[in-house]
Amino acid sequence: MAPKIWDPVSHLSDGCIDVIIVPQLSRADALGVANSFASGRLFKDNHVAFVKATRFSIESERGHIPVNIDGEPVQVRVVNQA
Repeated sequence: MAPKIWDPVSHLSDGCIDVIIVPQLSRADALGVANSFASGRLFKDNHVAFVKATRFSIESERGHIPVNIDGEPVQVRVVNQA
C-alpha cells in the first residue's frame, strides 16, 4: 500500500469521499499550498479545508467554478433551482 502523504485519514473502504476545498488564493499563498502538497503537509495547511462526506453539492453565485476529481478537471452542469 502506498504511503498516505497528503491525507492520513482517507480510507478506500469507508464509503465516503474526502473533499478538499482550496479557495481562490494569492500567488504567494497558492505556492505555499503547492509546497505543502509536495512536502506531505497539505493536511496541515491552514488555507485548505478537508471534509469527509457521503455526498455533496457545490453552490456558487458565480457562473463558473473550477472543479476536479482525483486531479482531473470535470465538467459541471449548473442546475437552476430558483
